[in-house]
Amino acid sequence: MTDPTADTAAQRRTIARAGALFRDGKLSRSWALTDSLAGAALPPDLAEARAVMELALAATGFGDARRLRALHAALPVGLRPDLRYRALLAHGLFAEAARLRRAGWAAAPRALRRDWRWSLSLALLGRGHLKAGLGLYWARFEAPNGGQSKLRAAIRYVPRQKRRLGTTALEQGLGDSALHLAHLLAAPGAAPRRFVASPRWHPVLQRLFPGVRTLAPGTSGAPDRPRANLSGDVLAEALERQGTLAPAARLADPVRTGPPVFGLLWRGGSGQNRVEERRLALNQLLDALPPNRIFVALQHDMTGAEKAMIRAHPQVRLPGFDLSDDLETLILDCIPALAGVIAVDGSVLHLAGLSDVPTLALMNPHPHWYWGRAGRAEALYPQARTRPIGPPDRRDLARWCRARAHDHAHRPAAPAPIAGRRFRRPVLVAGLPRSGTSMTTGMLAACGLWLGETVPGGPSNPKGFFESRALRDGLTKPFLKLWMKADPLGVDPLPAPGALPHAPHWHRRVAAVIAAEGYDGCRPWGYKDAKTTLIWPVWDEAFPEALWVVVRRRREDVIRSCLDTRFMGRRSQDPAFWNRFCDAYDARLAALVHAARGRVVEVVYEQVVAGRTGALEEVCALAGLEWSQARAARVLIPRT
Repeated sequence: MTDPTADTAAQRRTIARAGALFRDGKLSRSWALTDSLAGAALPPDLAEARAVMELALAATGFGDARRLRALHAALPVGLRPDLRYRALLAHGLFAEAARLRRAGWAAAPRALRRDWRWSLSLALLGRGHLKAGLGLYWARFEAPNGGQSKLRAAIRYVPRQKRRLGTTALEQGLGDSALHLAHLLAAPGAAPRRFVASPRWHPVLQRLFPGVRTLAPGTSGAPDRPRANLSGDVLAEALERQGTLAPAARLADPVRTGPPVFGLLWRGGSGQNRVEERRLALNQLLDALPPNRIFVALQHDMTGAEKAMIRAHPQVRLPGFDLSDDLETLILDCIPALAGVIAVDGSVLHLAGLSDVPTLALMNPHPHWYWGRAGRAEALYPQARTRPIGPPDRRDLARWCRARAHDHAHRPAAPAPIAGRRFRRPVLVAGLPRSGTSMTTGMLAACGLWLGETVPGGPSNPKGFFESRALRDGLTKPFLKLWMKADPLGVDPLPAPGALPHAPHWHRRVAAVIAAEGYDGCRPWGYKDAKTTLIWPVWDEAFPEALWVVVRRRREDVIRSCLDTRFMGRRSQDPAFWNRFCDAYDARLAALVHAARGRVVEVVYEQVVAGRTGALEEVCALAGLEWSQARAARVLIPRT
């Protein structure tokens, strides 16, 4: 005999699971569970919960008009009028929706009225009625389903159409906000004097709108709930001004900073918007990639399994910066330098379009209203090409990548953050630790090479280490630790061999460090750190004109010096350990010498200490330094 209590408990778990799946954007599975209880005998509270789930799913397009009309007629009048209204609109039942709204309008609280208007706005936009839909777009701020709960606590909203204020609050997701900023850049009249935005946006805003003030919602000491427009208000303005939502301004110009690299995005969207349709299995995308191309993963929520797949793929790199928090690097350094982007509908589609970077858009069956009734990324970004979501055709993708790489080669180079050829051509000193890199760099510094503030000497290097403390501690060590999961001291563990994480911000970050220490581009400059050997491709992509100095020393002497140096010898007193260590460094140096042919000078430690300084004289001649044997000799101390 069936236990009714057990049946009810199972039904309750089914509804709870359906709700969890709905909140996670897995709507098809949520619908399957909700539908499985159709016609079942349910206790009143569970029957109501199931009806609410069906309304929520119907609002996203599940079910059909006949079934929804019957459900609507059977439910109590006051049950979830917000979801009901949205569901009726989603299924084209406009007459029923209008009757629901008219019947309840007088008694409806202000928030519900706003929600009805917001729902109608979305329904109109989804059907291509942009002017009418954007005419009601302002209602999202107070609508419970408008997604503005944090901003409601931070600002007092004034629609831009009503009054243009000096303060604008950045709203909605990454791609939406980026689109809004492009329209703000193109809008006539004064730009906002202040933005209310999360801190991750502040560097981007300050570069796009020089001199603008930035305020984080809830900042201590800030004026209480300032009056502000919302950034999305510019959409209605843009449509009225230019007849389209295609942005009339870019966030950045497309540039060339190194070899052609293509971005990849295989999941998009947020909860409750059919995110299941915006997903492509990573292995399917990887299988379609053409050979001899470089790709970078731009998925901010990569799983551990996905990262492992990418590390194992010879052509795809992980990002060497935080995709979620470092928006300055993502939007203004990474995306503009890409040769193209292959992406499902997600924020990267907007970011690429807003830098005029070609995109192969893999569009889902129920597209966002931005892309028009036809669901084509070309509606906003003419350089995009839309394909149905799914693994790209290999031959088609190969042709597309080939054409984009050709276009990328003809782009202008990225402007240097510090003017002058000397900034673009640093002297970069690499080699094994304890091989004489400090001595070599000190001798070059004695001949005029600018190094900035360097690490002072100690027992193991009495004349000094001649390496920039700010670059070492602010860039190299964090990069090894955070993005390569390696020892920041470059000893053990060493980073895995192969492709390094993609670091498009390196050029800018280096410039910021040395400029802060007084470098102005008027003299040759350099950087020495044996750990540069471990990440040389990052430096070489950032500075493709760099002059590399590779220091060599007899291995047995390097190992003996490592054993005798306190901060290294405490890692191991086993010569076999240090022999493997030298193998790893030497393999990377060999790859560097091969890749940078014509820009490498090899310096042999034993020759220098014997007074044969021809290699150093060659470095000075190539770098624009004046060789002085007398000044260089003051730094020369043979190692033990």
